[in-house]
Amino acid sequence: MYFLDFYAKYMKGMIASMINLTIIIPHFNTPSSLERLLNSIPILSDIQVLVIDDNSTKGISEYEALVTRHTHVSFFENHIDVKGAGSCRNIGLKHAVGRWVLFADADDFFVCGFYETIKRYLFSDQDIVFFPPTSLDTLSGKLSYRHIKYEENMKNYILKKDSKNELFLRYAIEVPWSKLINRNFIKKYRINFDEVIAANDVMFSTKAGHYMKNFDVSSKIIYCVTENKGSLTKHASEEIFNDRLYVFVNFYKFLKTNLSQEDFEILDITGTSLIINAIKFKFNPSYIINVFLTLRKNKIKLLNKKYFNPVLLVKRVRENYKIYKQEKKYYVK
Repeated sequence: MYFLDFYAKYMKGMIASMINLTIIIPHFNTPSSLERLLNSIPILSDIQVLVIDDNSTKGISEYEALVTRHTHVSFFENHIDVKGAGSCRNIGLKHAVGRWVLFADADDFFVCGFYETIKRYLFSDQDIVFFPPTSLDTLSGKLSYRHIKYEENMKNYILKKDSKNELFLRYAIEVPWSKLINRNFIKKYRINFDEVIAANDVMFSTKAGHYMKNFDVSSKIIYCVTENKGSLTKHASEEIFNDRLYVFVNFYKFLKTNLSQEDFEILDITGTSLIINAIKFKFNPSYIINVFLTLRKNKIKLLNKKYFNPVLLVKRVRENYKIYKQEKKYYVK
């Protein structure tokens, strides 16, 4: 009996040592999109795919059928009290055995040939490898804007590897996807996701960006993020917005504490976008005032320096209005 237990553990360790990549996917109510994502991942012996369902309430039969079809995927349930992608991603990290980790959202997908792109890094000593994403508007079938900020930060660093562009690479790409992350690096610094409904990934990405020492930035796209009706970024809910505000305050304080004053000022972080979004979501005036007071209480700036330039201010207002027109069809109360 002892020999059998030893042999089972030995074989489990051997299999784990052969896994180069773990892909972690939180899922909620989107089995058809999840299937598209799973179909974009090659079935290979060195890839571990983990799906963690966040107690879905719709499409249950479709999800169960999907589980039956994708026998190479490990499916888990979020049984803890806190719902959200952060809890699901933490469950995934507990079951991950790959040398590297990729995170994906269930309504997104990997581009064709992505694994060939990342293979060159699988035996490198990098902590994180960044890949510029692309994006898709699912209603129109056209290119979306969701990837642009992240793509620009990565391309700026490729073009000029100076301290300013490195700061934005480290701290202005708050999403976990389109990054190949060394699992030992995650374990070493005990980096986990906040278990909140919204913005669970901000502090994970911030801490990963802060602690990484060896990193690379590729020019090749591996991931497509989609624009969908009902995604958390489009939910006009005070409860969800409260989480975003809470995480933003923590993000601001972490950088204020851990960066030099010069670097912190280069990032020029303000609460402007939170005020704009609170207005955009048409929250009642008392709630918007509360957001304002919370930012002031935590000594967070409300205006970006460039807003004092009237030309840049007009340009930013136009950009925000253009994005609002694109986004409003996705908003959900």
